[in-house]
Amino acid sequence: MTSEIDKARGRFLRLWQEDPRPWHIAYSGGKDSTLLLQLALEVAREQSTPKEIIVAFNDTRYEVDGKLERIERNFSRIAATGLAKPKILRPKPRDTILVRIIGDGYAPPDFRFRYCTRYSKMDPSLASEKELAARSGGCLTFSGTRKEESTDRLRRLTKNGSPESLIPRRKRLKIDDSFPLADVKTSELWGYLEGLGTFIWGETIDELKELYPGDTVAQRDGCWLCTVCAEKSSCEKQCTPGQTKIRRFIRAIKEDPEKRRLCKLENHKKRLEKGLASGYFTMEARQEILDVVQEVEREENRRYISDEEIAHIREIWGGGRKGFYLGNLTRFRAKRKVENVRDFD
Repeated sequence: MTSEIDKARGRFLRLWQEDPRPWHIAYSGGKDSTLLLQLALEVAREQSTPKEIIVAFNDTRYEVDGKLERIERNFSRIAATGLAKPKILRPKPRDTILVRIIGDGYAPPDFRFRYCTRYSKMDPSLASEKELAARSGGCLTFSGTRKEESTDRLRRLTKNGSPESLIPRRKRLKIDDSFPLADVKTSELWGYLEGLGTFIWGETIDELKELYPGDTVAQRDGCWLCTVCAEKSSCEKQCTPGQTKIRRFIRAIKEDPEKRRLCKLENHKKRLEKGLASGYFTMEARQEILDVVQEVEREENRRYISDEEIAHIREIWGGGRKGFYLGNLTRFRAKRKVENVRDFD
């Protein structure tokens, strides 16, 4: 009986032989993307006809300590194989989550509105895919998403016909998505990776398992600023005290109705009338968040918000860029101590 992993490898082989478009592979460094990349490179290694392969990692700018260093180490190994070109993608400084929160006044992401995924991952990925497609007449994108991970992914992948079907995403640019691991079970995934011991680019199973202490099934990774992650997730355990302080402060201030009184929508106003936090952060609340971030920077002697991000916040607060703004920044600052507001003068 053919295993789901063999079927997934067969899908890579068929697409290599039948479709001339280059590949854009999403890589997070976790177990799913590791298997995805391993199978893709197994096929690539056996072919005589060349194909461009981009392996892309999304750096949200808020990765937990050690993660980016591990990715860069693996990317050096992948580049050395000559089979693929590694690429680290980052959001524009204007689109980072701290700029959206402190500058625009967005409430932090939650399960209903995870705008962080769009700005930190989807937009940079799409820009990279478009660039590849524009110079190559299209491209195929690959993700390690599996049905077993959640009921939502089961529904979505089943509806799209994955893993067999290609999902058109940008027809004009000829960009199609593929989810070759959709039917692979977690137990089969770990069994295959453990059987290999060492992956094509030289990373070992022991290195991978360092990301999954204890339970190799239930761990969830995320950025240190993630207000959606459970407090006891693997991400939480990897955060510095300062990172935890920033995240918990933002999460707490989000629930204070007095800190979120700028409303555009009627349902926001109705929630406020009921005493529920809703709408955009007030200017005072944004300043409080910035103060906490910069306080942690001084305590830990490291940067969490760049000069470029500060410049964008300054421009938004001053009304020079689109953002939900009420009042004049000069009047606001006159009531505050501004010596800790770096690069605002």
